Amino acid sequence: MRWENVHFDPAGNARFGRIFNPFGKTANARRNVSLTQRVQALLEMRREQQGKPAEGWVFPAPTKIGRLDSLKSQHAKALKDSKVKPFVLYSLRHTMLTRLGEAGADAFAIQRIAGHSSILISQRYVHPTPERLETAFAQLEAYNAVQQKKLEAETKVQ
Repeated sequence: MRWENVHFDPAGNARFGRIFNPFGKTANARRNVSLTQRVQALLEMRREQQGKPAEGWVFPAPTKIGRLDSLKSQHAKALKDSKVKPFVLYSLRHTMLTRLGEAGADAFAIQRIAGHSSILISQRYVHPTPERLETAFAQLEAYNAVQQKKLEAETKVQ
């Protein structure tokens, strides 16, 4: 991740900034990913610590390419130095996408955020809980009530 792809200022009606991802396995991987308040604060802190650079690697390293080529060694070191049970790092992506689905994001939003090439892949992360199903019916009920009032108002005018 490079600083020139990190945008702290919100675009349009957004509340927070975004990160532009210019790479990936598919054309859909090239996308903007919104920042959460927490991630934005962490990146702003990191940028401050680095002297507010406008460009360069967000996580530079003393390697030939100037950055970490893989997170595997950093992940292994972090696990070794902690009491956390080993896990596959990619599981964090799955957890985040699943939580998006549980929070009410639809498969189309998850597809855009994850950069998936197919909605079928994104559907794996949407698990409708009984609460979400109940909320869907509550939303339908509220919608129907509004439509009923509109219909009654139109009928009275005629």
